[in-house]
Amino acid sequence: MTLQADKKQEQEPSVPCPRCGYALQSGMVKTAIWRAERLVVVENIPAQVCNGCTEQYYDDATTDALRRLTTEDFASAKPTREVVVPIYSLKERILRPKPPSDDDDDFEFDY
Repeated sequence: MTLQADKKQEQEPSVPCPRCGYALQSGMVKTAIWRAERLVVVENIPAQVCNGCTEQYYDDATTDALRRLTTEDFASAKPTREVVVPIYSLKERILRPKPPSDDDDDFEFDY
């Protein structure tokens, strides 16, 4: 990119996020997609990312490419690498307050 193009990019106003109003910034992102019991990660996705809420926005060409991949169940793509992903559960880890009883002034948690 030339210095003139760099200056032009710097002068362009940033677009506000439709969700929260913070500025969007160009970047490369990844996303996780579940297909039945199979987890697939797609990386190197060009996106506009919100500096406030981290919402990601894709242009039409990127959205079409992701749609084609998922529609064909990734048949035309070869994975560039594989990773082992640990899976955790929140079952029995969410703390919910017990409703107060008439004779109980203490606040307890239901585990």
